[in-house]
Amino acid sequence: MHQPDYYSFLGIRSNATNTEIRKAFRKLALIHHPDKDLFSATSNEKFRQIHEAYLVLSDSRKRAAYDFERKLLFQNKIKPNKPETEAELFQILRKLNTQITLQDPYRMDRDILSYQLKEILAEHNLQLLEPNSSKAFVKEVIKLIQICSQHFTKDQIKQAVNLLKPFMQKSSTNPLELTELHHSLLQVYYWKRYKVLFAFIVTLLLCLMMFTLTQKK
Repeated sequence: MHQPDYYSFLGIRSNATNTEIRKAFRKLALIHHPDKDLFSATSNEKFRQIHEAYLVLSDSRKRAAYDFERKLLFQNKIKPNKPETEAELFQILRKLNTQITLQDPYRMDRDILSYQLKEILAEHNLQLLEPNSSKAFVKEVIKLIQICSQHFTKDQIKQAVNLLKPFMQKSSTNPLELTELHHSLLQVYYWKRYKVLFAFIVTLLLCLMMFTLTQKK
């Protein structure tokens, strides 16, 4: 999944203000608007790029997500994968599954994991899958998500489940399975987060019970 350079599309700096973003878009839109030349494929593509860039960069939440992913790719020198065949897609999925299984859980970077999962569940890859092989793909992705969820935030778990939804629909999987998966992943998330507190409360209750029993004697 190749990340487009929206700042480059608009010819602005990465720290441009909202006013600068709006001015850059309006200036370029006047030049490349399809109405200027209905038969120019280059102009139409350019307008599509600047319009897409403007929609992302003018929205504070979308821009923050875009900037985060952009920084992540740059700092970790991750090379985006864009498979061209179903076989290549399965190869990337299995390679990542093996990599995560063998990796030290204490050294995993959840943001990189989230990006790699997002890359595998890209819309482009949905088109590569044949209906009869989509079920096998979904099963392998679920295994991957279950491993990753131990390191994900609640928002990253929700994003992974939402990305998986169209793939499950294509494989004719029961929608309830997606809901059950989400619930089970959240249970793991809450248990991992609060198990120490739970153990402390149980220990405290046991101590109180023992103290009460000794006082009665």
